[in-house]
Amino acid sequence: MAVEGTSRPSWAEIDRAALAANATELAARVSPSMLCAVVKADGYGHGAVTAARAFVEGGATWLAVALVDEGIELRDAGIATPILLLSEPPVAAMDAALRASLTPTLATLEGAAACAAAADHLGATHRVHVKVDTGMHRMGATLDELPSLLRAIEEAEHLEVEGLWTHFAVADEASDESRAFTQLQMARFEEAVDRAAALGVVPPVLHVANSAAALALPASRRTMVRCGLALYGESPSPAVSEAAESEAPLRLTSAMTIKAAVSAVHDLAAGERPSYGRRRPMPTAG
Repeated sequence: MAVEGTSRPSWAEIDRAALAANATELAARVSPSMLCAVVKADGYGHGAVTAARAFVEGGATWLAVALVDEGIELRDAGIATPILLLSEPPVAAMDAALRASLTPTLATLEGAAACAAAADHLGATHRVHVKVDTGMHRMGATLDELPSLLRAIEEAEHLEVEGLWTHFAVADEASDESRAFTQLQMARFEEAVDRAAALGVVPPVLHVANSAAALALPASRRTMVRCGLALYGESPSPAVSEAAESEAPLRLTSAMTIKAAVSAVHDLAAGERPSYGRRRPMPTAG
């Protein structure tokens, strides 16, 4: 196992006030949609608990993580905000997810069965979100698979469909092809909503927008948006920044600063070429 150590002369400084201010900026921009703050991967390296608390303070009403363990870490820290699992939990982790009051994403019949069994074991009703694959092709039920998945969840005694969602693949890109594909994904999601309604399933929470779409495509905001990168102070792309600025000034502040101590200073004669391969020629007096 690699030893990282704690005495390296480099560090990251996290501006908690900047995290909270970014959440306030985005919550106001997408209102009345709810802001779901993505804090997976240790809050994008900013510290999951620190980031989650700052985002909730700034106006986020949901949090999202990728893994059950990530959600449990937030619960153990005393965070009571609703937490969405962006990936369908493994069968073996479903019981732990529900015990921690995490909201699972379901996308397969196997996952729905495991979730139903865990909910029956715990003896209480648990809310779930269903992910639809509209073109990202990572995870999600296809439009044709969606009806059987929804029926399986609806037939479960202790499960309730609270949300329906999808994820954009190229919302941060400005080409005509990318914009057309994002519109196609939105249309496919609308079809998913219609197919769910035809079965009598009308989830109160619909979410499709990531940071890019939340900033650049107001029509995608629905009842909730899921922001990651933007909350940490970075726009997904120049095209997104330009589109966002056309709606209102965009005020995001980078929350992380990487710093390091100077390790050594040497005086060398002009023309010396230090380090391996002597590939760094020093400037000569001219």
